[in-house]
Amino acid sequence: TPVLEEHLRRQEIAAWQAMLRGEQTVSVPPHTTVSVLWDLGDYYCGLSQAVLSGGAGSDLSFVWAEALFERPLSRASKHKGHRRQFIGKYCRGPRDSFRNDGGQGRAYTACWWRSGCLVLVTVRTADEPLVVNALSFRETRYPLEPQASFACDRPEVERIVRFCVRGLQMSAHEAFVDPHYEQTMYVGDTRLQDLASYVLSADRRLAERCIELFDWSRRWFGFTNSAYPYENAQLISTFPLYWVLMLRDHAWWRDDGDFVRQRLSGMRANLDAFATLCSQDGLVHSAPGWAFIDTVPEWIGTLYSPDSARGLSSTFNLLHALALQAAAEMEDWAQEPELAARWRRRADAIVRAVTAACWDEGRTLMADYPDRSAWSQHAQIMALLTGAVPEDAKATCLDAMLRTPGLAAAQPMFWMFYLFEAFHALGQGGRVLEYLPHWTDLMDKTGLRTPYEMCEPARSDCHAWGSHPLFHLHATVAGIRPGSPLFASVDIAPDPGGLTRLHSRIPHPRGFIDADFTFTPQGVCRARIDLPPGIPGRLRWRGEAHELHPGVQEIVCQPRE
Repeated sequence: TPVLEEHLRRQEIAAWQAMLRGEQTVSVPPHTTVSVLWDLGDYYCGLSQAVLSGGAGSDLSFVWAEALFERPLSRASKHKGHRRQFIGKYCRGPRDSFRNDGGQGRAYTACWWRSGCLVLVTVRTADEPLVVNALSFRETRYPLEPQASFACDRPEVERIVRFCVRGLQMSAHEAFVDPHYEQTMYVGDTRLQDLASYVLSADRRLAERCIELFDWSRRWFGFTNSAYPYENAQLISTFPLYWVLMLRDHAWWRDDGDFVRQRLSGMRANLDAFATLCSQDGLVHSAPGWAFIDTVPEWIGTLYSPDSARGLSSTFNLLHALALQAAAEMEDWAQEPELAARWRRRADAIVRAVTAACWDEGRTLMADYPDRSAWSQHAQIMALLTGAVPEDAKATCLDAMLRTPGLAAAQPMFWMFYLFEAFHALGQGGRVLEYLPHWTDLMDKTGLRTPYEMCEPARSDCHAWGSHPLFHLHATVAGIRPGSPLFASVDIAPDPGGLTRLHSRIPHPRGFIDADFTFTPQGVCRARIDLPPGIPGRLRWRGEAHELHPGVQEIVCQPRE
């Protein structure tokens, strides 16, 4: 039954609202069915709870929903429209039911948690009236609380930060999960969520648990599962590569070297498994399982990935090269130079082969396939991140990627993270600010309270891979990143775009990094930077480098003449 305009004028609403505030009870007469739509005011994860009296044989149910749907279930509609608009829409979602035995003050709690912004409460009474003493839920999530702060002279950024933090918190449980549908973690999602957590909180336990669980999921031939814990052995063939990148992230952003060393055998097993898939040219021509790349609408027919039946994918193979390059960095840190050299040889061979097969000198673009039948931003992003684009063509390639019509676009909730990484790699991190309206539109035009999974019609309205602006505001716009493994030093390269002031404070294993900047139209950067005890660093601004020492320092960076 849809929500109708007349439902909003029912006199009983005031009594139910007072009951939810704990001010009174509500009595439902015998042989009555009544439904109440409860707007929680934000996105929550919790266990349904009710206190009931009388009403033997009565049934009370909670249906949790992220939003209402525009069509009933029989039409299989995924469209929700604006999430704060209810009229003419339908509620569906997971259900918890309590049946009262007629006793007084019976307290019920569901056996598992649900999630969403709305709860449809339905009461069906039998021969006796039922008194609803209280309705509530017990919130549950991992206690991931913000310790970071970010401020600048764009007021909408504060809203985006709150929006993304809420999404990350609602996805943090025993692992990072989609709270409403999957309730399990996926490697590609989790890498971005781990990175967001590194700049948000000093708590590393959840990130380490996620990395460890994926390592435990490895199969006999070496690959990690794409999702874990998960009852099915699902293989998304790109995801073992993201796990290698995830391990490298942790090795740089946190300081637990013993934990990382314990995972190196898993990294090597993943990469050796990929070696068995490569042809004589060093490239993977047909990937096993699901070669998922991104939720691009044009790719829906191929399950959101380039079609491997059309030949080797430049994006897939360059992602493989990027993982090999990350592995080489970790082997260098682990003092395994022979293994580091091995990974680099393989990465270099892949980059050369992909460039020879797919690089179009005239367009300064990397084709998706050797036959030049398709083009995407994804291929350019991977080419820029792996060094497949010649040095003197990088800026032109980036410009061509952003301006050429018809390229499959990196989607905001997932692969835009890698677009932002390409901006950082080319010293154009300030361009991140140009893309933040994607997130304000989610709040203002769609009514979302957390980042959703993908473009409309979205399935999940809470998917924290879309919280990656938390990471890039600190690590790309403020430019604060580890300068060496185990965060033993700090590299700060602010890229403010059009900002005139910028403040970033992020947790570090030994304390906090606090950086305050002001920028003038003449290119002067005034910085006040506070580094943790024992942690040196470097401030880079427009080609100049300034050494930083632990503690507080103030620096004025002048533009080059």
